[in-house]
Formats: sequence, structure tokens, C-alpha cells
Amino acid sequence: MSQFYFLPKIVNYDIEKNILFMSEVVINKGEFSIQVALLAKEVPFYANRFKEKLSYRSFNSEEYLDENGHLRLDKGDNLISLKDMTAFWYPNQESLYHNLLKNYYKTVKNNGTGDVKAISSDDPNSSIGKDRKMHPMRHLDIQQLAKMLLSRKTLIFTGAGISISQGLPNLDQLVDLIREIFFPEEELIQEILSGITSRRIEKIQAYNQLIFNKSPSRSHWIISDICKTYGISLVTGNFDGLHEKTGIDSVFQNNEEVVIHDLGQYEMLITIGLGDEGIGRVADVFRQRSANATIVAINTIMPNYLMEHDYFIQGHSDDILNQLMINIQKMSKLT
Repeated sequence: MSQFYFLPKIVNYDIEKNILFMSEVVINKGEFSIQVALLAKEVPFYANRFKEKLSYRSFNSEEYLDENGHLRLDKGDNLISLKDMTAFWYPNQESLYHNLLKNYYKTVKNNGTGDVKAISSDDPNSSIGKDRKMHPMRHLDIQQLAKMLLSRKTLIFTGAGISISQGLPNLDQLVDLIREIFFPEEELIQEILSGITSRRIEKIQAYNQLIFNKSPSRSHWIISDICKTYGISLVTGNFDGLHEKTGIDSVFQNNEEVVIHDLGQYEMLITIGLGDEGIGRVADVFRQRSANATIVAINTIMPNYLMEHDYFIQGHSDDILNQLMINIQKMSKLT
């Protein structure tokens, strides 16, 4: 099995100043490095300060951006104007520049400008801003969940809760690590251009070494068995690669864009160890696209993304999944 690497990236958009800052870690021949790019209307002082070392391009009033990150000279539907905008990036790679433009288009659209509708807390199908006390969860025992899993098109979505027992940091700790790697922005750019990013690279290397030395939990192995045996699809918000160590592929879903293919085909979404910070827009998009959407959350704490027609099973995932697998196997023998 090939080595799995944790390669963090951030896309930070200041909607008031119309500045997109993007940075990511890449690996080449076993060596980590950090790339940086930004697109702005009013160029930050630190970008001007390092302008001679950064690649840059200024756009005129007749240049527009499409969803694929390509420039257009004719104004049309779903295009974004780049008038008076300037792009900066380092190193001078076409792929980095193109990725900057694609991220700018996606981010601007998702922030409510243009034709892509942003889900708000006023949407009755949205869980954003909902108080879970208003939506008491229905009781569900393990046997009922086993029966539902065998009879419904199901997707499993795992979060940091199933990896914490293996000594990996939770999501809050991971966010702190990412902040240490990518911020402050001015210092990051200065260190990249000066070739003195060793302090940040050491943090990335240490976390990757931590991942490499960890083994899958009992939950990982049971999830792998369930998915392989019963054809269940798997999505994860975890960077750790522990699902892959059990011999199963998973789709990585962060809390930004929903990348799950054909989410509306599923009738049930089972979240395991997944808190509010990891679900992103998946719950809302699932409810919009699936006529019979039901969410079942297995966690130690009830997440706020559950609504009155969903289910919550409280407890540790190792214990619950072990009982679930036993019930599934019993039911399968009877059919």
C-alpha cells in the first residue's frame, strides 16, 4: 500500500475586502514544501512588499472568470468579473495560478454572489443555526439500525471521533496545527520567499509521522467489513488514512464543497464520530436531494445537524458498531 500523506491546505476569503488567500502543502520526492497564492482587488501591503519575488498578473475590465478557472473576454451567464483584480502566486507554476482562479470562482459563488444559492438558516430544510432542543430525536436501537441498513441505500460518513482513541488529535487540535502552519499570512509569505519554512515543515513532518505509526481502531475495521460485505459507500472527513489501512477506499469530504457523487441516491446517512464542525453542508444538501433522507448519528454527544425525523445513538463507536455487526450478520443468515 502506498504511503498516505497529510497535505493540509487553506482557502481564506475576506468577503469585505474581496481577498482570497490560498496556501497548501505539497510533496515532491519525499520533500515537503509550501505554496502560496492570493487574488485581491486592493492588494495587501505585504503582497506589494514582496512583489518582485512573486509571480503576478493584473486583470483588465474585459476579463471574466468561468467555473473552470478559465478567462473569458465576453461577459456571459455565471461569469465573474476580474476588473481591477491582481493575482499573486509562488512558486511560478501554472497549476497553482489556475487553482487560485478556480478557488476564487467557487468561493465567491458560495458566499452568495452570482447564481449559486447559499443555504441559510431561514431555509426550512437547513440545520444551520437550529437548536437541537427544538428537535427531540427518535429512539433507535441497534437491531432497528441493522434492519434499516440492510434495506436502505446507505452512505457512511466518519469523523474525527473514530480516530481519537488511536492517539490522533481531534478536529480542534488539527485546526490549531493548520493555523500554526499557514498563519500569519505575511510571515508565511516572507518565510517561503526566504526559504526558511523549516519550523512549519517540521510540524507537518511530525504529524505525518504520527499518522504513519498509528493503526486503525476497532471502528475502522468494522466499518471496512460492513462496507465490503454489504456494498455500503464510505465518506470521511479524516486526513489520517486509517480507513485505507483496512483495505477500503473512501471519499474525502471536507467542510467546504460537497464532493460526494450523486448524494440524492441515498436514503440513509449514518454519521460516526462526526460532530457539527465536520458535517459542513452535507446534511443540508442530502435533505435537499434525497426524497427519503434520514440521518442516524452515532456519537458521544448529540450533534446539532440532526432534525426531528433523524435518529441519535449515544455511545462509543467501537461498542455500537460491534453490536451492529453482530445484528447484521444474524439478520443476513435468516434471509
